[in-house]
Amino acid sequence: LQGQELVDALAAMDVFAFTSQSETQGMVLTEAMAAGLPVVGLDASGVREVVVDQENGRLLYGATPPMLAAALQEYVDMSASKLKKQVAGALLTAKKFSLPVIARTALSTYKITAGDHAAHTVDIEDEGMTKVVNLIKAEWDILASAVQSGNQAISTALFGDKKSS
Repeated sequence: LQGQELVDALAAMDVFAFTSQSETQGMVLTEAMAAGLPVVGLDASGVREVVVDQENGRLLYGATPPMLAAALQEYVDMSASKLKKQVAGALLTAKKFSLPVIARTALSTYKITAGDHAAHTVDIEDEGMTKVVNLIKAEWDILASAVQSGNQAISTALFGDKKSS
């Protein structure tokens, strides 16, 4: 769904259930949260970075269908005050993952990576953004390690045990 159809569908929900284990960015989760919906989701990459158990939804570890049903039932039985806190948590999370915030964080991270120390003036104190920055740094380290390993393998293949200059 897109546009008004998506808005209408989200407005008709009380909670958003997400059972995919292949969400890479969690965008559908933040869209649901922007509509004020707590999310019940399975622990997976892209989900665990967005859903904070008992704060903006339920993050289910090793979930079975009965566990998912029980978590959804919690929202049927939830007190109005607890639901209000979860909705507030969902809305706050959506703001943390909004396009302007993510763009500023990405730009700052790229500047830091490129060695522009002036980029440190961008405020990345929020826990969600810190996780994003740490994930980007980890990916960068993995890539750098793979490149170094590839260079060593090529050097060994071309020059044997001698180091290339």
